[in-house]
Amino acid sequence: MAKHVNSAFLKALIQRYQRRQATRGERFIVERWYAWFDQQQADTPAWLNDDEDVKRFEERLIAITSTRNRPARTGRWRIWLGAAATLLVGLCGWWVLEGRLDNQLRQPGRAGTVAEHVTAPGQRKLIRLADGSEVWLGSASRLRYRQDFRGPQREVDVEGQAFFAVSPDPQRPFVVHMDDCTVQVLGTSFDVRNYRDDEHRMITVAEGRVSVRTPVDRIEISKRQQVSVAAKTGSIQVMDQLDESVLTWKEGILVIREQPLPEIVKQLERWYAVSFRIDTPGLKNKRLSLRVRNESLHEVLTVLAVAGGFEFSISGEQVTLY
Repeated sequence: MAKHVNSAFLKALIQRYQRRQATRGERFIVERWYAWFDQQQADTPAWLNDDEDVKRFEERLIAITSTRNRPARTGRWRIWLGAAATLLVGLCGWWVLEGRLDNQLRQPGRAGTVAEHVTAPGQRKLIRLADGSEVWLGSASRLRYRQDFRGPQREVDVEGQAFFAVSPDPQRPFVVHMDDCTVQVLGTSFDVRNYRDDEHRMITVAEGRVSVRTPVDRIEISKRQQVSVAAKTGSIQVMDQLDESVLTWKEGILVIREQPLPEIVKQLERWYAVSFRIDTPGLKNKRLSLRVRNESLHEVLTVLAVAGGFEFSISGEQVTLY
């Protein structure tokens, strides 16, 4: 019989999850719990505020580790169910399960294993998946997925930016995981941006329709609609104006409209593989627009400097604005 989980630990787990500090295994367990509430069409508590919430969480943790409730999946699914069971008896051996997954990710060439693609700053990459879907992976990004796509869903994990052209398959939804945010589709094309140093994740639909879900919010959006997901809270906001850059970057075109200079330099760092330093504090409040295609870094900075009323210097891979 499974042991009860300490209520203080459960509350700490939810807090780590909402603050984006949870490990992959911890995120999986919390998301399974939220998924159960969604399936039951019940109100999902955003926080473990009382003993009743804790009790329900314990019950769901026990349920998802029950043998009779386990879907017929392999690999990663077994790893995380094992992690859930480990939590129920006190998290013994947790690091072993994490290590097993990491070992799989380091072997992308083996059939049936988890594949991983990583791009450096300034690099873009086209990836063709086993189901015929295509993924443009943006600079400084990472894509992980099971090569054979076995199971009822086609699932991938994304850090950074990626544009998906998904092959239709009504029987197997395509699911993109971005920490505690998921995007689900049947067949469409859309863009996701999930950089660790951004305060918001962005999801933009080029064709079709997608469902965006976090532990505290959910929405469906269609062609040429865009939502922003707050990284800290999980709240979703529909954007009034479409950020065109999310639909043009894969063609080598960077479009920036009325953004603060610190946000602009983040994108330029990923685009040109350089580091920026802003020496004049007042520059951080400037909002500028920019369109980049094949221009050199010096040409881009010259345009920005004229528009923003500042100067710049380039020393190797270090750019200073003042």
